[in-house]
Amino acid sequence: MGALFQAVRERVTARDAAEAYGLEVTRFGKALCPWHSDRHPSLSFDKRTGRCKCFACGAGGDAVDLTAKLLGVSPLEAAQRLNEDFGLGVTDAANRRPSIPIGESPAVRRRREERERLREYCRLCDALQDAAAVLARFTPETSENSPEFDAALRRWCLADLQLDNF
Repeated sequence: MGALFQAVRERVTARDAAEAYGLEVTRFGKALCPWHSDRHPSLSFDKRTGRCKCFACGAGGDAVDLTAKLLGVSPLEAAQRLNEDFGLGVTDAANRRPSIPIGESPAVRRRREERERLREYCRLCDALQDAAAVLARFTPETSENSPEFDAALRRWCLADLQLDNF
């Protein structure tokens, strides 16, 4: 077990873990503290030590401590999750046991849902542009009795309606 914690502490900084699990770190190296309700970034990350410390509540620690707090898991589960997510490849007898699956943190889930929503929006915009490009090839005279025109018009209307309801 010591090898797992040691490898995580040597290779993953608290800032790396914070950014990976949904905390937004400012360019000045500060974030909202997960240990207390924080409205102004008070959690600071030290580049030299790889640790973090909140100057409002005094809490802090390394990547394992921060990950355990963010994901609501034990330090062992946090170290295992960091090992897996950062591809550290640490294997020892204790780490080979099947671990309890760890769910997504709310911030990670929110970012995943935002990405999925953006993908759907882009797909609808592309469908609208493709249908408009087909429709642009037709004139009022050539559009009559054209199955291609009718299909493109249906696709355009559907994409436009879905974008309106987005």
